[in-house]
Amino acid sequence: MAFVPLFCQSHHSPRGVASPADLVRRARALGYTTLGLCDEATLAGFHAFDEACRAQGIRPVFGCRLIMEGLALAGMAFPLDLLIETEQGYRNLVRLMTVYHRRGEGDRRPLRAEDLHDRVQGLFPVLPPDGELLELVRLRERDKAELFLKRAGDLFGRELVYGFSLQSEELIEAAGMTLPLARFVGARAIAAPQVRYPEPGDAAAAVYLDHPYGAPSRSYRPPGDPKSLPALWGEDDLLSRWTDEYEELPHEAGALARRCTWRPGRIRRAYPTLDLERGFDPNSYLFDLVIRGATQRYGEITESLKQRVNRELEDVKANNLAPYLLLNHQIVQFLDEKGISRGVGRSRAVSSVLAYCLGISLIDPLQYKLVAKSLVSEGELFPPICIEVPRSAVPSILQWLRETFGEDHLVEIGRVIDLRRDQMINELANWASMTDEERRLTHREKARLRSAGAAQRLDELAESTRSRRWRDPAFLGDIAARLAPRPRGWQGAGDRYALSGEPLEWMVPRLRSTQGRVVSGLEEPAIDRLGLARLLFVPHGLLDILDKAMQAAHSQNPGLNFAKIPLDDRPTYELLQRGDVSGIPPLENVTLRVMLRKHAPANLLQLLRVKTESGMVRPGEERPHELSEELPDVLLSYQCAYLKANYPLAFYAAAIDAVIESHQNPSALIRETRRAGFDVLPPDINLSQWDTTIHGHSIRLGLSAIRGFGERAWENVHAVRSGGNFTTLENFCERVNTRIVNLRILRALIASGAMDALDPNRAAMDAVIARLQKRTRERESAADPLHRQATLFELEEWETEPDADEPVADVREWNAWEKLQRESEALGFFLSIDPVARFRIVLEHLAPIPIERINRRHLGKDIRITGLVCAVEERSPLLGREGDRLVDLEGLAVTLPQRIAEVSQSCLEPGTEVFLTGRLNRRDGMLLFDADGIWRLCDMEDQATRVGRVRLGLAEENRRTLGMIAKLVRDYPGNTALELADYPAPRGWTYRRLARRGVFFCSPLYQGLCKILTPSAVELFGQNGEPLLARASDLEDTKDPDEVD
Repeated sequence: MAFVPLFCQSHHSPRGVASPADLVRRARALGYTTLGLCDEATLAGFHAFDEACRAQGIRPVFGCRLIMEGLALAGMAFPLDLLIETEQGYRNLVRLMTVYHRRGEGDRRPLRAEDLHDRVQGLFPVLPPDGELLELVRLRERDKAELFLKRAGDLFGRELVYGFSLQSEELIEAAGMTLPLARFVGARAIAAPQVRYPEPGDAAAAVYLDHPYGAPSRSYRPPGDPKSLPALWGEDDLLSRWTDEYEELPHEAGALARRCTWRPGRIRRAYPTLDLERGFDPNSYLFDLVIRGATQRYGEITESLKQRVNRELEDVKANNLAPYLLLNHQIVQFLDEKGISRGVGRSRAVSSVLAYCLGISLIDPLQYKLVAKSLVSEGELFPPICIEVPRSAVPSILQWLRETFGEDHLVEIGRVIDLRRDQMINELANWASMTDEERRLTHREKARLRSAGAAQRLDELAESTRSRRWRDPAFLGDIAARLAPRPRGWQGAGDRYALSGEPLEWMVPRLRSTQGRVVSGLEEPAIDRLGLARLLFVPHGLLDILDKAMQAAHSQNPGLNFAKIPLDDRPTYELLQRGDVSGIPPLENVTLRVMLRKHAPANLLQLLRVKTESGMVRPGEERPHELSEELPDVLLSYQCAYLKANYPLAFYAAAIDAVIESHQNPSALIRETRRAGFDVLPPDINLSQWDTTIHGHSIRLGLSAIRGFGERAWENVHAVRSGGNFTTLENFCERVNTRIVNLRILRALIASGAMDALDPNRAAMDAVIARLQKRTRERESAADPLHRQATLFELEEWETEPDADEPVADVREWNAWEKLQRESEALGFFLSIDPVARFRIVLEHLAPIPIERINRRHLGKDIRITGLVCAVEERSPLLGREGDRLVDLEGLAVTLPQRIAEVSQSCLEPGTEVFLTGRLNRRDGMLLFDADGIWRLCDMEDQATRVGRVRLGLAEENRRTLGMIAKLVRDYPGNTALELADYPAPRGWTYRRLARRGVFFCSPLYQGLCKILTPSAVELFGQNGEPLLARASDLEDTKDPDEVD
């Protein structure tokens, strides 16, 4: 083709509308065979653009637009387009972009002329039609125009290209004046119209991008001449404009495109340089290491082992993976030397004998009969180096990598943050000043909106002359469909890093993410295409527990080592056989607990089999995972179980800390810890660290357990506390930074009990803080609004006299209940009292069996039990009917029929204290509690305190009914009066005994009465005799907890 659109902008540019793939599809439809992408200050679209071009059979040309200082107009900045010709050009562009982003973006801190010296080889610098020359034409500055041409020629040399456009009268005028100058100096001139969107209908969406602070008018009217729009037009449409003296410019653009041959992925694999022994290349050195490792682990190398090793080595050589494995080996050696806990292996490495011999995987694939797999999955360019480590270890690993390979060789991989359609609609609604109703209608339109349909409707609008209101929900919805998803910035991936053998200054642009971290300006797929080593340091919850527990256990056994935990420890398997696996996430679901008790695994293979079978949804169904996928978690779980069996105090401290860190309720684990004989102490402002720690034979919670107490507050408290313990509340507030440890955090510290060492009267300390907060707010309301934030957390009131109307007086401590409630609000759970034991009234009257006392003597009996709900499973091989639920009641498996589960949703929240009735049964060797009722203890206690009298209407009832009522109320002894009304004579011994009996009113009793009598015959009265209403569900089939209104 004669012409190539070289300067297309995608939605990665501030003013581009469509995705790179949309541009390529449009170009293909128009018959183009070559297309250029030249986004502003980013290479983010390169990979998607290249993939789309491959799929559509189009040759891509890559470039980028940067902003640079004016060459003739000082103090101003203008765009410069750079097209990549060769690999050297790509590397130079990356260097320029890194400089550009290091300074800032756009007109604020543009590139300088000296930044471009010796950095344009392999690039074609194109002076765009909307650049500095256009401004000089506007200003009629002929002398400065000549100065500009001279400086541009000196800076860029023979590769300088002048771009021209005829998309507006102003650009045509500028072209007429500057084209002769370009020809005079002998520079190349090309047609360089800007393409900001693929379809002319996208002009409506472009208005939003051009005017980001608000709609420029009430309505949108399409331009009179659509061909003047910066859309992607067909070659014939463009060539018809380029006539006379401009005729050769489109052909020059096509010729320039043919010289731009660079494509992503043509750079060789850029592995880091490894320190090999003399005379070895990566493949031979890998072979030597593997043979050494195989001899160490297997002893004699058998023929079958040799064949397995050779097959895997051939695959490694074919995929050029020797440096990849050697790098893995070097990293795990560092982890082992530093004693950092690590995962046992993951993904395809688990099945690799090479990985096992190199120490990359700790799982022997021959022992577990794992079939060898290629390390490179189908469709994968480069396997990531995935190493599971404790979260706290990641900074030290990154520091070692920087010291080993160089600061400029490692970068966190960035990812683009997309603005979703919902968010786009909200932004557009604000931009167009929509009403709430119009916004709601636009969101309603979202379900039917599709980008293709929106493009068609907008194109039809562009061809017409009618206008559309910006606040029209259908119109704005179409614009949102064209714009979303839209890149809005960069974020760090968090656990993914790129490691390069060459300085990243040449390989990957780097910029600052929205979190303020330096990240790559390319996403993972593009990193792979460049051949960089991609590292995944995945924080693993079990490793966090293992690492913290190992550190705590070193006081008992300094020689304890993660790699030397025996796999045949008898106490560990006894613990597993009891199903005592709380705090070990992969094993603590209730189905697996039951299966562990049934099968009693005595080795790791049996444990693996139990874990795999417990994942089957129904008996007989296929296993959902391969052994290689289950094995790593099983091995890590065993190591946690080993620590729990042999070093329980250290394990419980680490497990409680992990639960708190994951923002879950640790009540069940704390109860188990106390049953094991270890106390759990509240946070202490003088004694607590950030994490949970061990003090003697007790566990003390860290300050991180307090809601709202973040790392900045901890750093401030810890730094100040190093100068001596806090002595009083005043002393604490004088020493810490009260802008960080603010009033809200102070009140949480007091409520949690962390400040009890300063003053045991929590109410008095809280009153002081509340008084200060009140004064601060009064000062704030009277202050100048510009200075309000500065005074919000000032605590200089300690030196002032109290107000006359606010005398200082002794403040009575909160009562026990209020103290507990405030503690629960501060921590998220009850600590100073057992969460179940606090319901003393219910426990004393109904005498349920605590969960820890249930044993085989209760088999086959109807019993009442209490405990904490830990989790609910909807699918399990232990459930016989669809819709039933399996409840984890602190390790006891409770089956709940669907009809009860549906009306008891409030009882099934994790951490809820519940009362259950039912029967303990054994099925297929498994102990299960089949519940026929479940209620919240808090509801039952509330009902018991509010109901003062129960009246039973017994008209037309007989002695058999009385006997049924007498049998029922015997199970609910209490002090609530029972009134028998309208019972016909004769009234015998059963009636008289029943009339004298008091009951404990609660939902189970009420529902039992309603099954004997009609609900209307059971009347409830309050403590003062006022009638109450009871709301219950279908009382014939369910036992739903009633609420007394």
